[in-house]
Amino acid sequence: MKIACISHGSIVALNRRPFDLLASAHGFDITVIVPEMWAGDLPAPAIRFVPQDGGARCIALPARRSGNGSFFTLKGLGDTLRGIAPDLVLLDEEPWSLAAWQTHRARVAAPMLFYTKQNIVKRLPPPFGWLRRSTYRRAQRAWAVGDTTAEVLAATGFTKPVDIVPHGVEISAFTPGRDEARRRELGLEGVVIGYAGRLVEEKGIRDLLDAARLLANLAPGTFTILIVGAGPLEGEVRHAVAHDGVRIRLLPAVPHHEAPALYRLMDIFVLPSRETPRWREQFGRALVEAAATELPIVAAGTGEIPHVMQGLGGGGRVVSAEAPAQIAAALAELVKSPPLRAKIGAANLESARRVYSQEAIAARMASLLGVPRSPFPVPR
Repeated sequence: MKIACISHGSIVALNRRPFDLLASAHGFDITVIVPEMWAGDLPAPAIRFVPQDGGARCIALPARRSGNGSFFTLKGLGDTLRGIAPDLVLLDEEPWSLAAWQTHRARVAAPMLFYTKQNIVKRLPPPFGWLRRSTYRRAQRAWAVGDTTAEVLAATGFTKPVDIVPHGVEISAFTPGRDEARRRELGLEGVVIGYAGRLVEEKGIRDLLDAARLLANLAPGTFTILIVGAGPLEGEVRHAVAHDGVRIRLLPAVPHHEAPALYRLMDIFVLPSRETPRWREQFGRALVEAAATELPIVAAGTGEIPHVMQGLGGGGRVVSAEAPAQIAAALAELVKSPPLRAKIGAANLESARRVYSQEAIAARMASLLGVPRSPFPVPR
């Protein structure tokens, strides 16, 4: 099967990995169309496409409005699609994006599949509402990154088949075990409870600080809270470090490729996210990364988090959102029981490999696409 995939996120090789595996391990003839350069909402000030040998064939096109999420366009996309003459168009963009509009304009006589990550119901202004409806009519089915994304598809009128295809994680990049030397160097004493991410209200940072104060009474003198990140609430975290009488250590945010070393500083990972009218966890990749480092997890049951934790076979403890007392109680249970931490951590590592590895996600994609023949009918 010949597939043409439009994917701005695949300018990053790690994001492109499932498509590379579709080609190298599953025999698909896949061409991934990416921007030459991307600035803004991916994890670097500016990213340029770097060709790599093996895997999917890639074509890099100049982008207009690079870095503007779903509002970019690719110069020459229509001609490129028609030149590929695919059996299937895989739109790894939102159904209301300008890339979707360009794909419609190309008028390629092939079935379409789109892969969406949006898990908030949005009332779209013209012309984006029309674009979404047009994509819904044109596509034969959709992939959703999680159950909450699938719920949004149903709520916005998509009635065709939807398959859940989570994000993949490069499990081999994460090594179980603790970096005791680095922990001593940083003064991380006792059981280290770690959070890594943006220091913003929706990530539940205030709930974590409140839970730390409560935990000091439930498990006194036996833990350190490690917070890694940057953002508007950094001042509140620094105030807690200076005044709360709880061992809290704040480290600056690091590039994603340095994340594996961070998890090796931790004994427990915590993700106390909240929901807002404009945001909820779309996936929670950090949960899988922590699991790949054999960590037990305490997480708030918001957005896609409960479904990811279920995929991990439980993952640890899921608590209510905006509930510092529940977070503290769940953490206290794990702080006091090394055998429980080890049992949950081992199960998490096995599940991460089996369910969320890049290889597992590529295999799921291949199964859904159909080998060796596409299940998608050519539109009349």
